[in-house]
Amino acid sequence: IKNGIIEEDGTLWYYKNDQKVGAGLIEIDGNYYYVRSNGEVVTGRYYITRTNGTDLTVGWYEFDETGKMNIKNGIIEEDGTLWYYKNDKKEGVGLVEIKGDYYYVRTGGEVVTGRYYITRTNDTGFVMGWYEFDETGKMIIK
Repeated sequence: IKNGIIEEDGTLWYYKNDQKVGAGLIEIDGNYYYVRSNGEVVTGRYYITRTNGTDLTVGWYEFDETGKMNIKNGIIEEDGTLWYYKNDKKEGVGLVEIKGDYYYVRTGGEVVTGRYYITRTNDTGFVMGWYEFDETGKMIIK
């Protein structure tokens, strides 16, 4: 009996109890995959429409050759600018703590560097004011 994602003649298919099943966005072992209505697992760039109650939104996403979704999360450098991503979307959050370090993320999702006046402290214990951030966006605490 076929179950799960199976490759057949160069195409990935999603099976349940030996039947190809269309499922939309699914999670397997902590990774997301998107299954079209005919049971085909997508690869490459694809516009997903059925998110099945996940935190992800309808939109364009990238899937690797195994069908696994490549989701951007955290701080990512793109063309010399640092951006904060949450579930593959740029998000402006103000002061955010990541693994014990603090970063300031502007409304459009850009992570600040250098000297910057922060206004959204998000109950971190810091007050509004001028702070220094290194080239990775990490707050320099003296």
